[in-house]
Amino acid sequence: MTPPDGRGGSIAGACLGVYLALIVGGYIAFDSAAAPAGRPSTRDLAFFHAVNAATLTGFRTSIELDQRILAPLTSLALTLAGGMLSLVVGGMAVSRLLRLGHGDGRIVLASAILLAAGTIVGASMVIDDQRGPLHALLAGATAVCNGGVVASALPDARSFAVQAFLLPLALLGGLGINVIIEIVDVITRRKTLSSHARVSLGGMALVYLAGTTLIFGLMLVQPTRYPPPPDRDALESARRSLLHAHTLSANSRTAGLPLHYVADSPRPVQWLLIPLMAIGACSAGTGGGLKVTALFAIIRGVRWSFAGRGSRLMGLAMAWLGIYLAVVGACFAVLLHTERDLSAERLLFLAFSAVSNVGLSHDQVLIVGPGLIVLCVAMLAGRLLPLAVLWWAVRTVDDADLGVA
Repeated sequence: MTPPDGRGGSIAGACLGVYLALIVGGYIAFDSAAAPAGRPSTRDLAFFHAVNAATLTGFRTSIELDQRILAPLTSLALTLAGGMLSLVVGGMAVSRLLRLGHGDGRIVLASAILLAAGTIVGASMVIDDQRGPLHALLAGATAVCNGGVVASALPDARSFAVQAFLLPLALLGGLGINVIIEIVDVITRRKTLSSHARVSLGGMALVYLAGTTLIFGLMLVQPTRYPPPPDRDALESARRSLLHAHTLSANSRTAGLPLHYVADSPRPVQWLLIPLMAIGACSAGTGGGLKVTALFAIIRGVRWSFAGRGSRLMGLAMAWLGIYLAVVGACFAVLLHTERDLSAERLLFLAFSAVSNVGLSHDQVLIVGPGLIVLCVAMLAGRLLPLAVLWWAVRTVDDADLGVA
């Protein structure tokens, strides 16, 4: 296996520099593409659009842009840049941390193939008279990158394109590039999966099933307003509720595809989405959140502590949990001060959605001025801090078997 080397930090730093430069370029492009809507803080909104796309968050706003070429092309470039940053920088860190032996070149190539193939496959399923090639490519990239920024409306959430392609692409991107490489190696080289890959796959499946079951149960008690039932047939209503529960469970971790607004779901479901967003996807993937492997490391570490075994990995995962909650708390506190016309419940949801890079919200984000900048900082923190924690683990943990962020 390839041992950790000193080049990874330099490569990661270079990727970060290019990423930040692209955000600046996106800000300039969005400022040029902004429609004259007569709203204040146009430059704040342009910066928000750039960060929203680059961090793979995808909040929906009421500010329309010129969606002919410049805005969708910029969104596509920023979405793919955010995806490559997460996969490459995260993948290099996880490979070194777990001694997987995935070379940097292989990680870069695998990441590029994943994003290119996912973008093309997703685009081929949604292109039609309403969505031209550029808009379709953005939709495909948004799916595999767990983004949420689109130039035109996606097909209905119940459609074949969404259920069979866009949501599975989001789950694939959320697995992490190292897990995908391991799966390929299992098929082609008859290797066995690492503990990290097994926990990632099992954790994603477990949280998805738990989320779907809980949401479905809550909807049976208090049916959703979305989509409105066409008749009074109980079986048909249950089927629609199950489909909606499955979509919400998958979409909240952490694709955030613009398929519905949170306000369309019963209030108990809205609260349940918060922990699902916080859990997120897997290390070195395009999703956000705490990551299922980090939570597994904490639970296992607590069990080991009672047995008298120490776990440095558990301590690092706990530190990441504390950092995540601190950022969410700070974002929530500032939003309470700047956005006094919005309820605390909605602001708390926005804070978790921003830091987890999900982009789900009760309705369109109408915040401007300082509150918008706070959301931008939260989104950037949610995208960059997990990568920093992974590289921190590379330098401090010698016996890791799981990604911690």
